[in-house]
Amino acid sequence: MRTPHEVSQSSGFTLIELAVVMLIVAILTAMAVPNVVRYRMSEQTRESAQVVANALRAARAAAVKDGVQYFVIFNPQIPPSVQGTIVRLVRDIDADWTETAVDRGTDYRFNPGKNDAVQPYGMGLTTPFSGYTPAPGDMRAATLANVTDGASFPQDPSTGRPAVGFTPQGVPVDLNTPTAWGTGAGAFYMSDGSNAVYVAVVGPLGEVRVRALNPGTGEWQ
Repeated sequence: MRTPHEVSQSSGFTLIELAVVMLIVAILTAMAVPNVVRYRMSEQTRESAQVVANALRAARAAAVKDGVQYFVIFNPQIPPSVQGTIVRLVRDIDADWTETAVDRGTDYRFNPGKNDAVQPYGMGLTTPFSGYTPAPGDMRAATLANVTDGASFPQDPSTGRPAVGFTPQGVPVDLNTPTAWGTGAGAFYMSDGSNAVYVAVVGPLGEVRVRALNPGTGEWQ
């Protein structure tokens, strides 16, 4: 049977062990939190880029299915307080490549309710990795520094905003020269302003892909 002195020594040693364990847990937690935050920001950036890609795919698929031209207008002027930029998909019923009263428009919001730091690349934020090359398939920007408000698409002559049209054959066109197939190819970049850059790319034949920048190598995945 242990004496009271032995019990006291045993209890004291257990408390020291517990304190050491708690300290280790606190250190590990402090080290893990930044990584968790970066991961969540990266995922929100990816999700926003995916919403843009979905709108582009929907416009192309509808143009082919309905046999009517569609176009997508990007509106990066919407402030973060309105919960993110709006991507507008327009069914061009009167076939004039301009949104009029007879056309049908659908709004796609990205970054709703998310962190306001996730925005179109360069929109009121720092521009991380600005010297890196743009995503494969983006033939308009020499480097990321050339991307304005997230877009490398040509501008819509009516609104001055980045836009891309899709013919009934699913080919992307510049709204300034809609008879020149493939001229609408471009990209829309999203960033958390620090570590993550994702992009929705429209190729010259209309294919849409989402890619992620590897910050360490500058390569796109």
